[in-house]
Amino acid sequence: MTPIKNAVTDIRSRLQNGSGLITRRSSDPQKVPESSTSIPRMVQVWVRFAEIYGHKWTSQYGDKYLESWAAGLSGLTAQELANGFRWCVTQRNDPWPPSLPEFRSACIMGAFDGLPSGDEAYRLGVDYASAVQYGRDVPETIPAIAEACRQATCLALISAASEQSRRLFAYHYGRVLEAMASGFEPQAHQPKALEHAPRTDPEVVSEWCNRLRGALK
Repeated sequence: MTPIKNAVTDIRSRLQNGSGLITRRSSDPQKVPESSTSIPRMVQVWVRFAEIYGHKWTSQYGDKYLESWAAGLSGLTAQELANGFRWCVTQRNDPWPPSLPEFRSACIMGAFDGLPSGDEAYRLGVDYASAVQYGRDVPETIPAIAEACRQATCLALISAASEQSRRLFAYHYGRVLEAMASGFEPQAHQPKALEHAPRTDPEVVSEWCNRLRGALK
């Protein structure tokens, strides 16, 4: 059997035996109450991820579903979750599993045809943020991406470490898309490049340098 099949078989065996994924990671089981229907759904999510990523999924997130993922994916429909899994298989190039904000954003993206997602959306966001922050000519940018950069702040996106920057962008891009699903229409943010002071004529610089040398003699 392949490693992926081994992982999935192991997970399903745990389910049949009443152990493993059914148990939440929590020091206080009563802290986050869940309905009887939410547990099977998260079990299915965990199994689906294991089918896609094999041991990379369980080694990164464990074989018991996390409350943070249950909370982060709450409210998503079955179709939206399917959009997210389709993105993992057909559009995402990274062999390692996505973060929660990345996956949630991908789930919601399915309702917006034509909008970039994943690495492409992040690349466009960083291009925009970098141009704004450093006063370069700002490229024409999709309003949803520009709004995500504005909410995250351009400085934070380009100054944070790569992985942190990606997660920050994914989080705010997901928030913008959720707002759009509720009727929000982001406005285009097309700031002008900062005007740099004109360079001083080299002859003028040379003249003042000569004067300074003369004064120091």
